[in-house]
Amino acid sequence: MLPEVAATNAGPRLTSREISVRVFVIALGLVPLLMGIPRTNLQDVGHYVDLAFLFRDGQIPNIDFAFEYPPIAGMLFLPGLLSRDPRVAGFIISSIFALFDLALRILLVREGRRRFPEAWSRALLPIGLFTVLTWTWGYWYLRRFDMVPAVMVAGAVIVFSQRRHALAGVLLTLSIFTKLYPVLLVPIFLLTGNRESRTRFTIASALTALPIFALGLVWPWWKFALFHANRGLQVESFAASVLWALKTPLNLAIEWVEAPAAWELHGALPDAARSITSVVWLIATALSVAVTSWNAFRNRPSTLSDLARMSLLPLLAFVAFNAVLSPQYMVWLMTLACLAVIDQPFKTLWPLFLAFGLTALFYPTRSYGSGLDAIHTVPLVLRNVLLIGFWVRELVMQLRSPPRGITLTT
Repeated sequence: MLPEVAATNAGPRLTSREISVRVFVIALGLVPLLMGIPRTNLQDVGHYVDLAFLFRDGQIPNIDFAFEYPPIAGMLFLPGLLSRDPRVAGFIISSIFALFDLALRILLVREGRRRFPEAWSRALLPIGLFTVLTWTWGYWYLRRFDMVPAVMVAGAVIVFSQRRHALAGVLLTLSIFTKLYPVLLVPIFLLTGNRESRTRFTIASALTALPIFALGLVWPWWKFALFHANRGLQVESFAASVLWALKTPLNLAIEWVEAPAAWELHGALPDAARSITSVVWLIATALSVAVTSWNAFRNRPSTLSDLARMSLLPLLAFVAFNAVLSPQYMVWLMTLACLAVIDQPFKTLWPLFLAFGLTALFYPTRSYGSGLDAIHTVPLVLRNVLLIGFWVRELVMQLRSPPRGITLTT
């Protein structure tokens, strides 16, 4: 049995000044985003509203109409049925996303203060980075539901670090049935801890998944995967960004084309790159899961930030090497990066935060709908290079990491 290190920190006492500062910091980041919701067009939320109205009409997803999301995502759209006005329905759905954003802001402030009760500036670094990034993403950030599974994953990491293993199982399972990608983190949670924690985590996960599987008797929700299996080379993927950057100097025969739910590169070269990218993506993701699983078993992450950073490796591989890469995928990584920076030096994570920020330099832009011009292609390529470079560094670090022999503590 590995020895445990018992260290808890309840954080500073909640005085009126402490509460006031926390409320101000959270409001400073969120209020500008909320003010922007009614003034912009529906964008992705409009699609969610259309899907909700199909539910209202009694149509069954993946039987009567194509539904490209896991089942919990569909449930997030249903509150839009409170109004028959599409714009009001869209506002309601965006407001739900904002509530999850608020929950994460509260968690980041709380965990930062718990770790640094005597140093406000260091304690507020995670929420400060989160605020700046979401400001730059304001055009689309609260109009896509990716914040919901990202917050669930962050919550799972936090409560697991507090030894609330059953609740972690519930949150991680719900996140999987909202966006699927968190399934990559299951081995880390199973291999971190002891037999008792694994049992609690597994039972809670199974009980949470059971009704969702039962829903499959009337709603074949698993067919959402067919939509994604047939997608082409999305323009923001690493291979597509390199091909697009070389299009003019090498006179490549490729086209920037609007496709269902995305923009893709079409042509013989993108088709070949799509096949190669899929193989590389599978290998990189499988390698990352294997390395983090082995590292979790050997090292047993000792802090919340350790667990968050370890979880970044498989998600980085999944995102950076994927043939399908959208701006909102940065949200998945950003939430874990903000948890990691609570207890780890910013100088070891800055390339990742820079990559997140670069996304705002090319999306949205006037040329995005017809093909990025050169000045906007540069930050796209740099963003992807930073993601892959950071993945390589994290992979090497985890491979070289010596066993610590401690179990997860708060």
